[in-house]
Amino acid sequence: MNTPAHVIFALAAFARPQERRRNLAAALGGLAPDLSLYLMTGAALAMGFSPREV
Repeated sequence: MNTPAHVIFALAAFARPQERRRNLAAALGGLAPDLSLYLMTGAALAMGFSPREV
């Protein structure tokens, strides 16, 4: 899981000044590869697993 690097590289590659929608799409695209890990971790914590196990 390397979310900060994914977001930085996505913004560096695709972001443009004064194009908010494009920049938002680039940032969200950088988050997408790790989204499933965040969801699974959140679900495991909600089910009562200890953070040490997760």
